[in-house]
Amino acid sequence: MSSDSSGQPPFMTPPTYPQPFVREAAPSSWPKVIGIIAIVLGSVAALFGLLGMFAPALTEALSKNMPPEQQRLMEVTKQYSTALTLVSLISAVIGTVLLVAGIGLLKRLRRGVKLAIVWSIAKIAYELAYAGLNYRIQIQTWDAMKDDPNLSTVGGGMAGGLAWVTAVATLLFGCAFPIFMLIWFSRRKIKEETASWS
Repeated sequence: MSSDSSGQPPFMTPPTYPQPFVREAAPSSWPKVIGIIAIVLGSVAALFGLLGMFAPALTEALSKNMPPEQQRLMEVTKQYSTALTLVSLISAVIGTVLLVAGIGLLKRLRRGVKLAIVWSIAKIAYELAYAGLNYRIQIQTWDAMKDDPNLSTVGGGMAGGLAWVTAVATLLFGCAFPIFMLIWFSRRKIKEETASWS
């Protein structure tokens, strides 16, 4: 190798090789999807829960102008006015929890996950209690309809069957999303991802 004028060998720059391009993984989209669904469902539940608190008073006001046979139907609702008001209040509170949980999921906050799990458990318990209450109200409503020949079209046994079907269908529908949430957040991959959230 020839040297330069100073007698030192020329400086050789070591060869460089292009580094492989590493693309950053795109953030997962499920927090946005589930978060939006939670916000919508939570808002609707909270709104209808607040409106439901005024339903007993509205029922009593309407029943005053009804025929005596139909007033008996309204008496069933009046018997459960306190329970229905409490159910509506609980629904509004649970809906608000879901709304806040949805916002937390959108922002990728760990407390959003915790609230979603708390909501899921509370929602399932609520649906179980409401299904039982709904069944009792339906049975008494069918009994009251027997006094009105224009309304008495379903036999007692069939009425009980319909009440069961309605209660079970309502329970399954109401528990679908909270059960999904519990299963989703129990997955190891989701736990690992949400552990890095703020």
